[in-house]
Amino acid sequence: MKKILQYGRHLLRAKGRHGTHSPFVYAFVEQVMRARPPRMLPSQDQFGPRAAGLLYQTLRYLAPPAIYADPSLYDAVTAIVSLALPGVVVHSWTAGTIPAQTLLLCRIGTELPGRLEVVLAQPAKVLLLQPHAGKVATGIWEQLAAWPTVKISLDYWHFGLLVNDGAFKARQHFSLR
Repeated sequence: MKKILQYGRHLLRAKGRHGTHSPFVYAFVEQVMRARPPRMLPSQDQFGPRAAGLLYQTLRYLAPPAIYADPSLYDAVTAIVSLALPGVVVHSWTAGTIPAQTLLLCRIGTELPGRLEVVLAQPAKVLLLQPHAGKVATGIWEQLAAWPTVKISLDYWHFGLLVNDGAFKARQHFSLR
């Protein structure tokens, strides 16, 4: 019941494509949130049907040259990447830096802020799975979104996207539906 109330609260605060005033976010909502992914995606049992579709669309929209994934997500992410971005290599990531302009996909955990400090100090994108899995996860997500190196953060319930890119001049946070 708590989860349903939290999701309802998120939807009340979240914005769609209108009212975002950011071309990047408008295009993100249009091409990721409103687009229809293929019906049968691999890893639906790992992520759930809606989250697997969002991951597929997010990967196609961001189109990173390489993807680094948490070892616990490696197989599931590789299956979706093979459909969304054929030819893009998925690497296993445990800690440390990643090449600039790549995407890191990981779960939220209490050790994550320390592990991400080096990654978000450079131009990078971090996609976090289930930022609202509980009070601890929500607190960590809010802490990461408030970091000074994060230029834009997108909260779309199943995932949270953190971007450190010089193209964004002002820090912005968006909750999307």
